[in-house]
Amino acid sequence: MRRFFAIVVAGMLFGCTAAFAGEVEIRAAQSSIEAQINAFLAGDDETAYSYAAPGIKRIFPTLERFMTMVKGAYQPVWKPRSFSFGRSKELSPTSIVQEVLVVGPDGRNYEAIYTLELQPDGTFRITGVSLREARIVGAWAGTLLQSGGRSPLSQPSVIAAARSTNRPASIAARMSAMRLW
Repeated sequence: MRRFFAIVVAGMLFGCTAAFAGEVEIRAAQSSIEAQINAFLAGDDETAYSYAAPGIKRIFPTLERFMTMVKGAYQPVWKPRSFSFGRSKELSPTSIVQEVLVVGPDGRNYEAIYTLELQPDGTFRITGVSLREARIVGAWAGTLLQSGGRSPLSQPSVIAAARSTNRPASIAARMSAMRLW
């Protein structure tokens, strides 16, 4: 009987550990997003660029090209008035999708969907951002109101826009993955 009980307890502990593992990865991904946004806000473009995944750096091989793309197509995540993390989904142990709720520099509300991949060095880097204007309703409003319009975390990041990259199949795959929640 003791042996059975020990096996049940061990199984429960292992199950809990596995459940918490996803939260660790999500927090790590959020940390990368937050650090990139903070770098954008501080005017530290080089640090912001360091959070882009290798695939983004191949598309935008220089800091100047990257920042031209960010400033031109991603003003809300480049210079947000406020932001807060929304829903997140661990697609695999190495792939995270994270929603970021943003009030842009124009005062309008945006939803930014980030995709991140775990790199060989153990860090999550941003593989893409899909940005759209949003209405402030439901949970969105609650999240911003509870945080006073600011998040203790933060967010922004970078990007792989279909218009900029001419990779509609890649964007379509990301968008379909985002519908998982």
